[in-house]
Amino acid sequence: MLLDWVGGKSIDKGREQRAISYNHSGGLPDNYEDFAQQFSLENLLESIPCVFQLLEIRQKDIIDWLFRFYASRYNGDWDPHYITSLYSALRLFMGDRVKDKVACRMALEQALQYFANSMI
Repeated sequence: MLLDWVGGKSIDKGREQRAISYNHSGGLPDNYEDFAQQFSLENLLESIPCVFQLLEIRQKDIIDWLFRFYASRYNGDWDPHYITSLYSALRLFMGDRVKDKVACRMALEQALQYFANSMI
């Protein structure tokens, strides 16, 4: 059903290319405080490769850190889709039904961009 629903939608080619060829060349944070300093909503496209890399090697940490980062910006007047889109994208990535993680990374970038657009 999901494939039928999204099958006819156009693909953001830039997002797809970033999801395919992401490259994180900097250091990875060791803790939430370091992550919160490095992760930037204003420069999200520069921050996302770090998130993708952490999803590959330290999944539990980055999931915790993303939700903590969101919670630290809670202002009492939120769109609940900030959390549901992040949760859905992460579940898609963590699940075993989608073997090609490009679509999962695209979904995560879209969820993070949705949040960033509203916060900055």
